[in-house]
Amino acid sequence: MLETKSKNSMSTKILSQKAPGEFTKSKPVIKSRFKCNRRPQESFKGSVPSGQIFQYFMTGDDPTLDTVTTPTKKRPQVEMDSHSPVNSDGGSVNSDDACEQNGSPRGMTISEAIDEKFSPTSFTFASFTPIAISPVKLNKDGGVKVPQILVLEDCNIWYAGDANTLCKYCGNVVELDLSRNNLQSWDEVATILRQMPLLRQLNLGQNRRLSQISNLGAFCDEPKPQSELECGGPEAESTSNNKVIGSHSDAPASNGVPIVPMPPASSTAAPTTSSDSPWSEFRHESLKTLVLIDTGAPMQTLAHLLPKLPALEELHLSLNGYKDLSDEVTELNRPHLGVKTLYFTDNELCRWNDFITLSRLFPNVHNLYIASNDLPHIDHHISLQTCFPNLLSLHMAGNKLNSWDCLDKLNELQSMKSLRMFNMSFFDTYEKDPAVRRNLCIARLKHVEFLNGSVVTADNRIDAERFFIRYYLDHEEKPKRYFDLVSKYGQLEKLGEIDLSPVDQISLKLHCPQLEIVQDMTVKPSMTVLQLKTCVSNLIGIALKDFLLFYKDPIMEESLGPVGSLCELKLMTIQLSSAGISDQNELHVRILIKRT
Repeated sequence: MLETKSKNSMSTKILSQKAPGEFTKSKPVIKSRFKCNRRPQESFKGSVPSGQIFQYFMTGDDPTLDTVTTPTKKRPQVEMDSHSPVNSDGGSVNSDDACEQNGSPRGMTISEAIDEKFSPTSFTFASFTPIAISPVKLNKDGGVKVPQILVLEDCNIWYAGDANTLCKYCGNVVELDLSRNNLQSWDEVATILRQMPLLRQLNLGQNRRLSQISNLGAFCDEPKPQSELECGGPEAESTSNNKVIGSHSDAPASNGVPIVPMPPASSTAAPTTSSDSPWSEFRHESLKTLVLIDTGAPMQTLAHLLPKLPALEELHLSLNGYKDLSDEVTELNRPHLGVKTLYFTDNELCRWNDFITLSRLFPNVHNLYIASNDLPHIDHHISLQTCFPNLLSLHMAGNKLNSWDCLDKLNELQSMKSLRMFNMSFFDTYEKDPAVRRNLCIARLKHVEFLNGSVVTADNRIDAERFFIRYYLDHEEKPKRYFDLVSKYGQLEKLGEIDLSPVDQISLKLHCPQLEIVQDMTVKPSMTVLQLKTCVSNLIGIALKDFLLFYKDPIMEESLGPVGSLCELKLMTIQLSSAGISDQNELHVRILIKRT
């Protein structure tokens, strides 16, 4: 190495000898610890240990120039099945190639999404500020170390991918968020669950391709007879062709994601048996929370899916447009006894029979959320006594209950301790005062201990129930709850009205025997003694210094007589209320000199 100094610059350039008589310029040396000369549009190539990545931030030296780079992982080929697209010659083609032919975005597998999100190639100098610990975690073999709580939201994931690769990447994952992706079928979900035995929480929200009714035979542990699996004549073939999703020119996109064209039904294709399905002879023993918000997952599919998840405790089924559950769950063989929390908000339940059906599907639910449905008035013939025997909390705000009598029916849920029911239409119709509404609700709901998130204490309940009796005392039609409370507290009378507002004016009677004056006065209690004496001076025409002012204390008059009860007002700066002067008191004037 040789050092030279430029004539026009004081900076030193380091030249390296490339060939005899030939020199080239090397990389600039960074002089400051945190001030890096960033090379634009440059990133790490290959798998690099996190320590070397930090070396780049501190020194500017690209560690990939001195280390052996490992080739980037190629996406595993998706195995072809009956749902894979075909080319013009009738042969099967890869779904990614079909996407490229149609100009649609390429779907990814979970392992590819992990590589794209966590690989060192995704982190450039501009991604984050220099820190001592790199966000990229790598295993000893150089592979990406996936965190136990894995979030892959909106990553364009269509497939689970190769089972062995998925197990290697995500075998230790405990919580997985795959919301806002486009998983193509329930078989992809089965592959995910099989390769993640430690998974406790799975979020599949807004994967709208899961709205398709899955092959129900795939969930069965025992394969069906071959005769039931074969296609039966031209009718079955036409039905199969009608269910095929067309290309982009024929079918609209789902959720903004183009739909991969499906092959036409083939009479020579081997039928899919339950033994070929990822669901066959499978049960996931650790999954406790399943989120299916806004997926449109059919109830028929869920009826066969839930028995595969015996440890499930929390189920989210909101925004799925469910209605007429009595007709949709006919395929259910047995209820799920493990679900303790059920979210069923923003659906289209419009019958209380659907509420009863939910109680049969999930009899051990403790927390039920059915807000923003269309549940109407509870008819008297509907019985809720056998519904949800273990229910502790019910959230039903935003439904179409139209009278206070509906609350009396909710008393049949004897185990319910917490209720949320704001935004009810009949509240403003009957009573607009929030305090009155709360008292009426507490009095009607005899088992509730929490109302709209607030604690109902024993004193609150007593006050509300006594208020309820007085509220309906003058009503001609009294609810049934009124007579129950009367038998408990007896017949109560209305409370007297007491006005505790401050007095604005007081009336006084002025006596001046020497001038034979008796006159009524109206003054403010906030007036000072000096101001009162000035008013008296104007009435009698005597200067302030020429008379004394007394007031008669009615309490002192009983013991000391009329003369001894007179008290002189000497302190000129105090207010009349502080001096003891009240309404209907007497003022007496004594003139000091005779008037000539």
